[in-house]
Amino acid sequence: MWRCPVHSRAMLAIFLAALSAAVASDASEAYSAESCGGQMLLQRQKRDVGIRSVSEARGPSLYLDAGYMDMPQEADGYSRLLANMSIPELLFDGSVAAYNPSLIILPPRLAESLHPDAYYLASFRHGANQCRNFREVNKRRSRLPLTIAVLDRNFTTLSSTQPERFDDEIQDVRLFRRRGGKLAMSYATKDDDADPDVENNFEWCFREFEISPKSAGTPGSFKMSLASNRTCLNGEKNLGLMEKENSELEILVWPGSEQMDVRSLSPEGPSAAPLNFSQLLSSVTGKPFHNNVNPVALPGLGAYLTVVHDKKYIAEVKHGGAMLNYFVLFDIDPPYRLQHISPGFCFPALDGSTTCEIIQFVAGLVVADGEAVLSYGVNDCDAAVVRMPLAGVLSFATSNS
Repeated sequence: MWRCPVHSRAMLAIFLAALSAAVASDASEAYSAESCGGQMLLQRQKRDVGIRSVSEARGPSLYLDAGYMDMPQEADGYSRLLANMSIPELLFDGSVAAYNPSLIILPPRLAESLHPDAYYLASFRHGANQCRNFREVNKRRSRLPLTIAVLDRNFTTLSSTQPERFDDEIQDVRLFRRRGGKLAMSYATKDDDADPDVENNFEWCFREFEISPKSAGTPGSFKMSLASNRTCLNGEKNLGLMEKENSELEILVWPGSEQMDVRSLSPEGPSAAPLNFSQLLSSVTGKPFHNNVNPVALPGLGAYLTVVHDKKYIAEVKHGGAMLNYFVLFDIDPPYRLQHISPGFCFPALDGSTTCEIIQFVAGLVVADGEAVLSYGVNDCDAAVVRMPLAGVLSFATSNS
């Protein structure tokens, strides 16, 4: 069982009450028909959130039937989470496969220098996609493995670039904004020295980078410069970056049933002993959960918020199977004890049905202005994003306690 210290529960209850009141009084219009793109969001609130079969009629489908699954059985708070969630929106909607998007808010001064409307920086993966396995209309493959894009607050692409200096096998970039505004990324790549028959034949790498305006006459255009130095760990992927107040970087390696497996990024830095298999946070299948995103610090709660996933193996799916996601809250200070884990969830399908796509891989989590924004890959082919009130996320995250 996970632990939730008494002081953390009390703090969370106070925070939720205050945040819910703020959302109700100040931000509720963002989820009504009167503002913030009203009509789509009103449709989202009115949508039936009951559990339906995949076989029921849907709108025009993006994917073959094999690309959909039933929503999980009704969990405490799940319908409320869905009711306050914006309709999932496609990102990078074009003829090129682009999925598993990471997302950060640009430092204000840098955003202003790039474009008057610049707000987010996003990354999109192109390689090793499964469009041909799931999509009604296949998408072509990009020559390069990665796109970095500047987006506005409505997730419209203002400009993009494709860095050349990467291994072709680069996977699932997570963007990271450091204290003071420095930018960094992590990514997985195939380890050439690893045994190809070993499942985790990856190395996880951390690398800083800079972006700057390319031309004063072309608002939004930018160039990207990668740092020459990088730090890599063999046999790892899906790690979460965390930065302490002294700017020391740590990584969340595995979610644990009592505490997180968090280690220093520096080999010389202090780290707790790695957790053994029996200490990992595991799903009902008995397999350990995998981390998805860079955890977001919530100092007012004394907690970090992250997303983890598990999946049910399906032979027809190339890289695993049906995927469910979970919110996790853990202490903001060592030894990073687990506070709460939510029920499993997925996002309503992009075609407007109450099914879910079979693969929904959350790669980005942004928290700002009382709202959580999650960016995720769909069936290893497309990219999507949803918004929801942070109060609703926290309420759902604690509903399993």
